[in-house]
Amino acid sequence: MKQLYYHIISYSIVLAICYLDIVTGAVFSLKILLILPFYIYSAYAKNQLKYGIIYGIFVAIVWTYIDIHLALVINTFAIILNLIVRVSSLIFVAYLINTLKSQRLQLNKTNKELLQLIKEKNEFVGMAAHDLRSPLSIIYSYTDLLLDTSIENLTPKQFQFVTIINQISNKMLSLLKDTLDFTKIESGSIVLNKQPYSYLTVINELLNEMKLFANKKNICIEVECPESKILLNIDRQRINQIFQNLLSNAIKYSNNNTKITIKVQTFKDFVQTEIIDQGIGISENELEHIFKPFVVTSSKPTNGEESTGLGLAIVKKLVEAHGGSISVRSRLYAGTTLSFTLPK
Repeated sequence: MKQLYYHIISYSIVLAICYLDIVTGAVFSLKILLILPFYIYSAYAKNQLKYGIIYGIFVAIVWTYIDIHLALVINTFAIILNLIVRVSSLIFVAYLINTLKSQRLQLNKTNKELLQLIKEKNEFVGMAAHDLRSPLSIIYSYTDLLLDTSIENLTPKQFQFVTIINQISNKMLSLLKDTLDFTKIESGSIVLNKQPYSYLTVINELLNEMKLFANKKNICIEVECPESKILLNIDRQRINQIFQNLLSNAIKYSNNNTKITIKVQTFKDFVQTEIIDQGIGISENELEHIFKPFVVTSSKPTNGEESTGLGLAIVKKLVEAHGGSISVRSRLYAGTTLSFTLPK
């Protein structure tokens, strides 16, 4: 019954516009509106191609009638040809709209299947990374213990091999940790535990850890903030993770005896944090890709440090999970500024 009402309303609109067109003599102004109900009807009615074709024929006949009535030209061949062209055109448009709709439904179905495959992939990667982490942790711990307590019992060659195993296992653990974090975030299984925290306190506590790494390259880290108290509703562990990734990157790509500045500014609805380094920078054509997973730029760490290519991708996901955004400014050999916002 509802579809019948739609048909009646559609035809009534066409007839009303036709009547106005005839009365006013507006050959081009009102007549073009007749196609709009047809478009809307054909695009959104489910499996109603045959009704769309009937409606298109109806519109074409009425259009032809208007032309005959207004122009007062009675030419049978011209009338038939005009009618055939218009009916054919509108039937073809109805067919295209119906085809487009079918393709859209197929695309939606494919997208759902793809999302399911991505979910299964993330679950598999997460399980594999989790299972690999335990044995790698044992290997790293034992080699670390050997290097600390058994140097005198190892030959130079053995010491070299144990050192290599220790370094490689450490890199693998770092990669597995980042992979687990990324798959959790990407799959949506990560839940933020937001609570009110003093933002500057969180930053300063983390700096005590990061300065140990910065001191190895004699890099000074400073905090600039005009306000002494900034209270934000955040997940403290994840904010620490954001800063660890950003600061470790800044340290990796900075030369010895330089400075890193953490600049915090408050605005009406958000707090903006900038990590500004004096490092080697990033080329302009690579900037748009740095937040993608497993992307490693052509810029190399200054002391040969390793990068998994996941750190900034994780940071972007965590910042966006907090309702913020992140951006980058950089020039080759002129330093990099990574800026992110957090809502108040």
